[in-house]
Amino acid sequence: MLRRLLSLVLMVAILVAGLSTVAVAETGTEENFSGYSGLPLTDEPVTLKLWLIANDSVSQLVEKYEDLPFFKELEKRTGVHIEIELVSMSSAASSFSLMISSDE
Repeated sequence: MLRRLLSLVLMVAILVAGLSTVAVAETGTEENFSGYSGLPLTDEPVTLKLWLIANDSVSQLVEKYEDLPFFKELEKRTGVHIEIELVSMSSAASSFSLMISSDE
């Protein structure tokens, strides 16, 4: 699970790095990430839902990923709320089928 959490953190870091690269390309000058005028990404409330499979030991470590300081700061900077649904490995197949059939 630590590997999945690290993958998620790296994915977000790449997204942030990509945004700062866009600022350099648009202005022709290097800017600090916090000075990039494209943030927040939206003025309207937007929610991004993530569905993650985790082993049972992960749920003992973190109850809600959204409450971690990293995700709170990410939401504050981008204006995008992230909802993370952690699903145990044993119930992943049935949970995925239910999610697809309910059109969520």
